[in-house]
Amino acid sequence: MIEQNNTCKVYKCDIDCYNGSDCCALHTKEEVADWFSFIRALDQHIENNGHKFNNMFFPAFPANFKFNPGKEKTTFYNCVFHGVADFSKVTYENQVVFSFCIFNGMSSFIKAVFLKEISFHYCVFNGPLFFDKVTLNTSSYFRESSFIHGIDLRNTSFTTSFEFYKCKMGKSIFLDSDLSSAKFRLCDWGKNYVLAEEQYQQTFRFKNDRMFATSESYINKILFIFSKLIGRGGWASDFLIKLIYRKEYARQNVEEQGGIYYIEHTGWNDFEMAELTYRKLRIKYNSQGEADIAGEFFYKEKAAQRMQKKWYKRILHYWINERLFGYGEKIGRVIFNSVLLILIYSCSYYKVGIYNDASGEIVKEIGQSIYFSIVTFTTLGYGDFNPTGWIKFVAASEALFGAILIALFVVTLTRKLLR
Repeated sequence: MIEQNNTCKVYKCDIDCYNGSDCCALHTKEEVADWFSFIRALDQHIENNGHKFNNMFFPAFPANFKFNPGKEKTTFYNCVFHGVADFSKVTYENQVVFSFCIFNGMSSFIKAVFLKEISFHYCVFNGPLFFDKVTLNTSSYFRESSFIHGIDLRNTSFTTSFEFYKCKMGKSIFLDSDLSSAKFRLCDWGKNYVLAEEQYQQTFRFKNDRMFATSESYINKILFIFSKLIGRGGWASDFLIKLIYRKEYARQNVEEQGGIYYIEHTGWNDFEMAELTYRKLRIKYNSQGEADIAGEFFYKEKAAQRMQKKWYKRILHYWINERLFGYGEKIGRVIFNSVLLILIYSCSYYKVGIYNDASGEIVKEIGQSIYFSIVTFTTLGYGDFNPTGWIKFVAASEALFGAILIALFVVTLTRKLLR
């Protein structure tokens, strides 16, 4: 291996030193090194150490350079790939392992064939990773790796087990991929999207140590939106599905209702599919004793169910069931609506005035109006004040709405406490 020298001027790159040295591991001592000298140093290293690369810096691969280890096991530990790292169109006959590696440029494994396991441990991909049309013949995985600019696995066949464990996925693409054996375990999707085409009625699988569950879809093309898949139970706290047109991959005709986002899809009931998905998630969380999370999915299930009704029923259910008390899941909405109702009615009493039995006068004070509104809302009686004229009917309507909201508050509170 080329001896490192703390005083030499190294291969021109964006970092001056690596691991406390003024020289990068494979750089020659010439003031300006070229790829021929780099390859000579690389060949010398392989002759002495085999395909084990520790603490090394790799400049950008030239267009005609192919890294082909043959039948040897290849390991990269704590290495930096500064530019384009091209591992494409090569058959790797033995195991390939990347551990604690940083890829600063584009990384390509396009059309690579792995006869044995390929694995990535604690790697960071600062540039895009192209893993499309890759052939995997045995179990492989990414472990706690980050794909800052996403990962492209289009046309890749996961016919053997391929697991993503605690990875930060970025914007990932799975078009024309066979995902039947792919697993995503405790991954973090952030607010990024996954674009996938399901041609074989496949199943996306998300699991953790305590629970195994699936989300199933039976459409040609689907756009999954994930928000923090990592969480309690290993499931997303917010699992959103978007359906898209068969020949387009564009976000269009987006409709937002009740916190659920959908794209219209001709000939398919989007909301029926969403209702089914949320119901499965609710049942799974209930079975695991996660009542609060199950309640959130119950709310989303009901919201999707509402969107399947006729337009006038949708409006009615939205304002009564959803906005008023959140299908028994949003106790805060009951409290907010109660306070809002009291304030609105108190403004009416303040404007018209209320009769004071003690003084025999019409009182127009904001404090007394709020007091009278609270007493009327809780149906405790009028006390020292009485409505006069047409304001009696206003007070009667407040008492009616108050009784309804108090009943909804009791039901919602009881529902949560009984969990």
